[in-house]
Amino acid sequence: MIQARDLWFSYRRGPPVLKGIDITVKDGGMLGIVGPNGSGKSTLLRCLSGVLRPRKGEVLLDGAPMEGLGPRVVARKVSFLEQDSHYGFDYTAWEIASTGRYAHSRFLDWGDAAHARVVEDSLRDAGALHLKDRLYSELSGGERQRVNIARCLAQGATTMLLDEPTHDLDIAGSRDLMDLIVRLNSEKGIAVVSVTHDLGTAFRTFPEIAMVHRGAIMEIGSASSTLTEDNIRRCFEVPVSVDGEKGTIVVL
Repeated sequence: MIQARDLWFSYRRGPPVLKGIDITVKDGGMLGIVGPNGSGKSTLLRCLSGVLRPRKGEVLLDGAPMEGLGPRVVARKVSFLEQDSHYGFDYTAWEIASTGRYAHSRFLDWGDAAHARVVEDSLRDAGALHLKDRLYSELSGGERQRVNIARCLAQGATTMLLDEPTHDLDIAGSRDLMDLIVRLNSEKGIAVVSVTHDLGTAFRTFPEIAMVHRGAIMEIGSASSTLTEDNIRRCFEVPVSVDGEKGTIVVL
């Protein structure tokens, strides 16, 4: 379980980017985070991952303050896929997935048989095993995201944080990737917290939605109770039509 309590964050001496955030994601849960650009969604994920340290409040992992845990301990519990994943060298898909094992071994141990089996299983579960010998630079956007998800799986973490995982994918690629994420949640029990700008996808995919506005939680609850026409209008300042039965949201 991952939990944020009264979370505040500022960059340097600037104004607060996050203001008193309270969020709980139970084991095996799925939470979608939506909100306008600049509302603090990505910053929130980075705080939940431990990349950023909050100015006030705390993040708890299975009831223990994250700040008191070492980075390897955190990595065994939480994996994080940022919006743009860059690597210093042009690694193969296998090598990138292998980096997920850093939480469980020293660098020189990554090639042993036990770790190799985990990497192979992770690539297979992400639908990317056939890409294992391909260079990352040669892959399409959807293929890269599958390799990055394989890296997250190789960590063995019980919670996966995703920042706009479909941001540069076409309609079919977005659907396939979200289907993969739902399957990993259902079959492996991995809790998922994902930022998305696609409100329709959020409505259809995530049982729980947190709507972030100007650094604070404006609304949190079930998709149907959070992604209402009135809430979306107040948060995004645009009129919309919501069809709950079809899971569609149309800007008017």
